[in-house]
Amino acid sequence: MKVRSPLAQLMRHRVAVVAVAVVLAAGAVGLMYAHGSTAAPQYRTTSATLGTIKQTLSLTGNLTPIAQSNLNFQVSGTVTAVDVSVGQAVTAGQVLATVDPATLQATVTQAQANLTADQAKQAADNSSNSSSIATARTTLSNDETAYTDTVNVSNQTLSADQNAINAAANGSQAQATAKTQYQTDVARTRQANDQAAAKVSSDKTALANAESGNGSSSASSQANSAQDAATVSQAQQAVTTAQDAVNNATLTAPAAGEVAQINTAVGDAVSTGSGSSAAAAASSSASTTAQFIILTPGSFEVNSTVSDSVVSEVAIGQRAVVTAAGTTNGLAAKVSSVGVIATVTSGVATFPVTVQITGTHPSLRDGMSATVTVVINEVVGVLTVPTSAVHTNGTTSTVQVLKNGVATAVTV
Repeated sequence: MKVRSPLAQLMRHRVAVVAVAVVLAAGAVGLMYAHGSTAAPQYRTTSATLGTIKQTLSLTGNLTPIAQSNLNFQVSGTVTAVDVSVGQAVTAGQVLATVDPATLQATVTQAQANLTADQAKQAADNSSNSSSIATARTTLSNDETAYTDTVNVSNQTLSADQNAINAAANGSQAQATAKTQYQTDVARTRQANDQAAAKVSSDKTALANAESGNGSSSASSQANSAQDAATVSQAQQAVTTAQDAVNNATLTAPAAGEVAQINTAVGDAVSTGSGSSAAAAASSSASTTAQFIILTPGSFEVNSTVSDSVVSEVAIGQRAVVTAAGTTNGLAAKVSSVGVIATVTSGVATFPVTVQITGTHPSLRDGMSATVTVVINEVVGVLTVPTSAVHTNGTTSTVQVLKNGVATAVTV
């Protein structure tokens, strides 16, 4: 990091050289140097011109994509297809990968069966007491159907788990995960079967009570009605949640971009909890855990740091030029952020600075090193002379002005 042309010195020179300009206007030329000899001196002259003087700050850093999406499946299951490859351009909504939907669809079937049973029970409870026996019989019939559906779904789930175990390579992580899933589903399906059987048993008792004339009171009927409404609402939500899970078995690109990383493969077991995000300059930790990373093509920024001695001179919006490694073409850029919290290392404080490159540049790559020149001060319309015309002795600098054939030293 290097600071050039301090502004205080710049302004001092500006005032001095303006004075020279008046002399030059009268004499038409300014002296750069003379060939010394005993004869009449011969001068080589040049005109003073108006120019622009810049104070710049040099930084180094690495290119980082401005925007990237870190994507993960929102459901658990086994990956059955990966439909894209690294470097491939994708469009919004394009399918990236899919997990096996069999278990998820079985959950939908179970939830729909439960909803049907609960709705039937609600309808039965809302009927008149005179139809209590018929209602009990209907409820029993529906719950017996639900029990059959539950057993069938349980069998389908365990069969799918067994297929996953058989499909995975022996001793692989995928097979170990599939076996764990199988054990989990064994316990879950057993519990679901037991609950469905208990409901059928309860319905048989209710039917027996109705047939024996042990009907409930009006107050109990009202309580049952409220309970039924709550149960149906919960069952409807369960169906919606289960269907959402089936929809999430397909992972799609949220926006157009380029596939930067793929961290999963066919046969891998994935689980919920990782989440997905779209963020500017996402962290490296997110990059290493996301199953898919999609980059916005060609849009980059450079992350660098400045010391505490010059951070006050850097501001958002300042113009800059970025030159990536391996190229000589400078790219227009602007300072997009200046950090306010320092990182102190060995007693030296530095502040983060981000410079955003203007436009898109598909030839750039994530992680490329780059140099940045930030214009922190600029003065336009300054009267300037070549540096070879300036003579410095100690702390004093002068130029010679030729007027009417006589060279006069002028302090600048």
